Amino acid sequence: MIVKVAAIIFRAAHEMRRVKIQASFLYKIAGSIAGLVAIYLLVWTLVDPMSVVSTKTLTNDNDDDGARVVKVTYSCESNSTY
Repeated sequence: MIVKVAAIIFRAAHEMRRVKIQASFLYKIAGSIAGLVAIYLLVWTLVDPMSVVSTKTLTNDNDDDGARVVKVTYSCESNSTY
């Protein structure tokens, strides 16, 4: 949205004329872009849902009983290469 407004202003500045930009016009542009992004993310989530993956790492630390501590980290994974 900022780039579009800047392009309008710079074009008008080049032609040395005033520009009137209505707030409703900017809201429509911003809403359209946000809607497209939301649809894209929704389709992406439906086509390739995320899955939780746990990674276990053996550390050199010991707990109170003298056993080795295993560090577990969780992350999200996708099956898609994209």
